[in-house]
Amino acid sequence: MSIRLEILESAPSTMDIARENLDSGKITFSNSGEPTYHGVMTYEQTEGRGQRGNSWFAIPQQSLCATFYYRDPYSSPECPQEVSLLAGVAVLEAIQQVIGTRETAPPLGLKWPNDILLNGKKMGGVLIELAKAEDGKWVFLIGTGINLSVPSFPPAIASIATSLTQEGLPSCTCEEMAELIALQLVRFSALRAEEGFSAIRERWRSYDLTRGRKYLYEEAGESRVGIAVGVTDAGHLLLEFENGNEIAVQTASSIKEMYVRPL
Repeated sequence: MSIRLEILESAPSTMDIARENLDSGKITFSNSGEPTYHGVMTYEQTEGRGQRGNSWFAIPQQSLCATFYYRDPYSSPECPQEVSLLAGVAVLEAIQQVIGTRETAPPLGLKWPNDILLNGKKMGGVLIELAKAEDGKWVFLIGTGINLSVPSFPPAIASIATSLTQEGLPSCTCEEMAELIALQLVRFSALRAEEGFSAIRERWRSYDLTRGRKYLYEEAGESRVGIAVGVTDAGHLLLEFENGNEIAVQTASSIKEMYVRPL
């Protein structure tokens, strides 16, 4: 299929541009959910954001900064985590296509809700937001940042960030990665339609690098330490506490990783 991307030289945030495109009616959808453009990417992003309102570090033309439009008959605003897991799998498999199959390649996987980890460091992430199109229907905006050919990082994040180039792996252009992700989103949307969300969830679980990590969980002014034991059938993070009780975490803002080595 033909992938259509809106490509900008510079933008404050592709997420904001995508939202403006929906508000103005620039992006419309076919009956099957296919958008006028599959996404918007920029060579330079000056005000990118990540999880918990954090800023996203990106070097022009060395890091993908893009937002994709996603709508299907099976997704609703009440279950955003399902689209979040689908997006994470799509992005990771696009990266895997670039890397190829290599016996000596460093481990690549996902940390809930959707950090892309390579060799234990963060090389990218996915942020999901909701917006309404001109027709009044909801659209999932899938914001994606991926470090492709970044050779090095500022000292403040050098110990926790990485890129394909830094790990000695094959890289690609921003346009090529954006097209691969768009194609994978279409592919996994079709898989979900054919086999249900369980097929997406099990694929996500096969890439899960969250299990065994220790988190501080905060609720109603109280803090408890729990160990991640997986994701629930609905796609929420499952934490187990010292007393054996478990809780399903629905939002990343209620937890904080304690940065101990996973089991």
